[in-house]
Amino acid sequence: MVEFFCIGSPEKCGDVWLAYSQFKWSNTTLDRYKNDQSARSQRMQKIQPAVWAKNPTGKGVTIATADSLKAVLDYQDIAFSGLMPDQQSEAKHTLSSAPNLTQTGSPTNKYSVNQTLLNSWSTLYPWSVGRRGKHSVTAEKMKSRCGEGCSPMLIPLWDAVGIAHELNGWGMDVLGRQAQFALERDLDLKTHRDLELIQALLSDAAQNKLDRLRTRMGEGKFYANPETSAFRRTALRRRYQDQPELLQQAMSDCDLLEQWGAENVDEDYANELIRMPMEPLAQHRQQVARLKQQVQQEMAARESGYQKAGDRQRAKSWEPYAALLDTARREDFVECYQQLCTDIATIYEQRSGSLLNWLIAPLFITTLEDFHSEEFNDGINYQSIVTKAICGIGNTPRGQALIESWRDGLSAADCTNLLWRAVAANDPAIINELDLLLQQAKSKKDDHSPIIPTTLALALSQAGNLKKYTSFYQKASKELAKALPDDAHWVDRQLYQMDGFMSSVGDRIFNLKNFGGKLDSFNEMVFKMIFSLRAGVPPEHVTNLLNAQLTEGAAYRASLLQEIKASKGFMEVNQEKMAKYQKITKTWNDFSGKEEGSAAIKNSRIGLVMLFFNALDFGYLYSQTKGDIKSQATLLASGMTMVYQVSDIVLPALEKGESAGARTIGLVKGLGAFMGGAASAISTIIDLNQFNKEIEKNRFGFVCFYTLKMGADGLGTVKYVGMFLGAVGLTGSAENITKLLAFRILGVRVLAIFLTWEFSAILIFLQVIISWFSDNELQVWCRQCYFGSEPLYLGYSEQAERLNTAIKEIL
Repeated sequence: MVEFFCIGSPEKCGDVWLAYSQFKWSNTTLDRYKNDQSARSQRMQKIQPAVWAKNPTGKGVTIATADSLKAVLDYQDIAFSGLMPDQQSEAKHTLSSAPNLTQTGSPTNKYSVNQTLLNSWSTLYPWSVGRRGKHSVTAEKMKSRCGEGCSPMLIPLWDAVGIAHELNGWGMDVLGRQAQFALERDLDLKTHRDLELIQALLSDAAQNKLDRLRTRMGEGKFYANPETSAFRRTALRRRYQDQPELLQQAMSDCDLLEQWGAENVDEDYANELIRMPMEPLAQHRQQVARLKQQVQQEMAARESGYQKAGDRQRAKSWEPYAALLDTARREDFVECYQQLCTDIATIYEQRSGSLLNWLIAPLFITTLEDFHSEEFNDGINYQSIVTKAICGIGNTPRGQALIESWRDGLSAADCTNLLWRAVAANDPAIINELDLLLQQAKSKKDDHSPIIPTTLALALSQAGNLKKYTSFYQKASKELAKALPDDAHWVDRQLYQMDGFMSSVGDRIFNLKNFGGKLDSFNEMVFKMIFSLRAGVPPEHVTNLLNAQLTEGAAYRASLLQEIKASKGFMEVNQEKMAKYQKITKTWNDFSGKEEGSAAIKNSRIGLVMLFFNALDFGYLYSQTKGDIKSQATLLASGMTMVYQVSDIVLPALEKGESAGARTIGLVKGLGAFMGGAASAISTIIDLNQFNKEIEKNRFGFVCFYTLKMGADGLGTVKYVGMFLGAVGLTGSAENITKLLAFRILGVRVLAIFLTWEFSAILIFLQVIISWFSDNELQVWCRQCYFGSEPLYLGYSEQAERLNTAIKEIL
């Protein structure tokens, strides 16, 4: 890199114009500065070597000596650790520290932030470390190259763009610390936000419950129902048809009654109003005014009561969960984080002031005109410079105000309007196109009424359909798809992954308040068109989308009228079928009249009830399935159980209702036994898995429940295996299993008890009772999360997965 340059025979040299730019100038720019003296004088610095050789003084220049070079950053003999970007230095140090959980209760064992690191900063661009402390050496070299009687010159070149970027980086340093804190305290911060989410969900659920109750209590006020109101109005019109003033007051009273009915006003007030005599009219009006005031006072008190009740219910909904948290540690974290955010906002507000001043400085605006041409690269370079300069300014009120002033300026022709100038890529041809459309938007700035597609199409055609604008961004999209060069600056690499310009100004551009709080206005459609084309969306797609929004809107048909035609006919009696039906009925009646048949029918009815509950369970499991093995296995087991119950219900009918073949009955028995056995085996495995989880969650009530359920499901598997073996002809093995299940202790079939429907019902009620007194899944999550009273210290992904499961089960 050239350290300095020499001019041969300076006494004979004319004027020299100097300028610095981080991007190469196009030929268009060079020609403009060559031919336009005014533009050249504003942008470039002039030196006169012949004058300097005679008298080395001048504005903005000084003699290059060891002392003057010492003022240049490159030559300063200072430690650069932490001051330069991309250095393994203080920039990589830890910003925050968390309390040691083995020393809880200590007043010094708290969350903290390294304030020294928070207030530090580094340059955005590096400088020459190799020149550090070499000011004397360089001064000697420069002096030796000068002729007799001539002194070396030191001139600081204007770098308005570099200053803007460095000022932005100075502010971004502190914002980066907030991101660093979020990375360091990732689990802490995400857990805290999850807890806030849970509290909000529980609060909303409690409020919704109270609102539904309030709505039900307010339904059906008799005095204000439509029939009563219509009858009352008719009667009053007939009564006061010849007295206009009384009739008008009577109708006003009816309106008031209907209003009170909608507001759920107590009937005592309505009855008092109805009983009031209409005459004298003045006295009646005074009484109505008094009554209205009383109603207003009661409604205000009632609303206050509802508000207080809502506050109590919302707070109460969180109490069972808050009790399971380490509240002190969480509050310490929140206090630390909030203080950090406050400090960062204060520091950034102070630092951003200089940047905002520089963004409107004449020298910065003039420098940007280096890229005012129709050259594609000039447009890309202009946008790159502006994006880096304005990135993040929307984080402060003053920065937001500046963006909004650019937005509301609606002018790409104004070189100080960096927003629309950047959208137009500082290209004269694009500026002309875009400004035609923006001027139309400016004329309709205060018109927020919806427009029609033809108006939008006319505005677009008057702007030449933004052909050059569209062409530029289509080409830009292709360029952006290319990989960055290996030597690209790290800031460019970060911005390459996002639309830095829209992330800085997008929320201010599309703020609904800017459009009068209404949709489909002319300006909203224009903005959507401009920025859709900027995003590379083909013009025909943009037009179709906007037309669809304007023509279809939000109106949809509420319902479709359906005509149901029902017809009943009579069929001739088929004598053969009737005889068969009578035979089946007689056989069934004979079977049901016996003790054996009565017991079978009773079991079938019980099975039908159990089938109903299993069908509900199957529907719930299907709605909750997540594609994982556990939920699919549970769903499969529930379905198999239903198949077994169906076979168990229809089996008596097959055996006694009609003479079915032995093979058919055997198939039904075998299928039912196989399904029942498979379902019980799957349930046993799931029970074992759930048993282990409940031990981990310290819910010993459920541990006992799943112990009993495992026993019942395991014995059920043995029972169904025996039934299956009997159905396929292995009667010996089936009898052995039957003897095992009939095992008695003191005359009681201990194992068989687990297989009765009564025991299944007991398990259902036992689960309900245990659930009532045990922590629910969300409470377990709160207790075991990072801020819980018994944290498991899981990774966030696993913790979040458990939270999703808990929320689905509770809310």
